[in-house]
Amino acid sequence: MSVAVGEGSVVELRSEGQGQGFTYHGKLHLGSSLNDVMDVLGQPTETITGKPLGFDAGVLYKDIDGKKGYCYYARPDQNIRCFFMNNQMTALYVTIGNGNR
Repeated sequence: MSVAVGEGSVVELRSEGQGQGFTYHGKLHLGSSLNDVMDVLGQPTETITGKPLGFDAGVLYKDIDGKKGYCYYARPDQNIRCFFMNNQMTALYVTIGNGNR
């Protein structure tokens, strides 16, 4: 677990690496499937496949840069960003305050 700081304030709590890490609303954690994340956070407004990561809110980036199973999904309205490898969550970032991306 790590903390991201910007302008002297904590802007994001990050759970990444091995183990379960912390959970998001008791439902999502490291290892959660992409399908589980969609069920909890809702469907994306758009899905972009095989392209570079653009970090757009509400957009599911699948197979980023052509790497199968490498995905990213952010819902700033729910204060969460998720990274995936092999369609399993490998990083869970919870934004705080002005840290929303």
